[in-house]
Amino acid sequence: MRFRELQDRLDGWCLERNVYQGSTEKDQVMGGLVEIAEASDASVEMMAAALEDKTENIKSLVTDIMLEVADVMVFTINAAKIAGYHLEPPQPSNGGSEGVFTRMAKGLKKGRYQDVINAAGDIFFDMKVDPAYAYDLVWDKIKDRKGKMQNGIFVKL
Repeated sequence: MRFRELQDRLDGWCLERNVYQGSTEKDQVMGGLVEIAEASDASVEMMAAALEDKTENIKSLVTDIMLEVADVMVFTINAAKIAGYHLEPPQPSNGGSEGVFTRMAKGLKKGRYQDVINAAGDIFFDMKVDPAYAYDLVWDKIKDRKGKMQNGIFVKL
């Protein structure tokens, strides 16, 4: 799946579940920040496994990181949609000396949603993972979720 297809599918999913009407841009940003923390945790676990030479764990940890980063993208896409911003597919960025998770968090907090998407793309590139793989992972994770957004909280049915 490509970025635009993820956006289109997510848009339909969100409309069916009242995400745009039942939450705010801030709610989506907060959800994205939680996912950044989870991605960072998975990244630390992967580094520890590499240092301990536990190669059998690394592949599943890479998948965990990709899934969390894709989740960040979902919240970012939602926040941008609510705020009326148009997003482009990830483009390589020159993130400078800041860590990628810091760039993502700053981008979310400051409403620079394209920066978040680009930082996610940098992660995919650095880990030599096709972004389509991560988009497929996150879509498979959420597509069958039942529930509705109410007052900024997704209430599962």
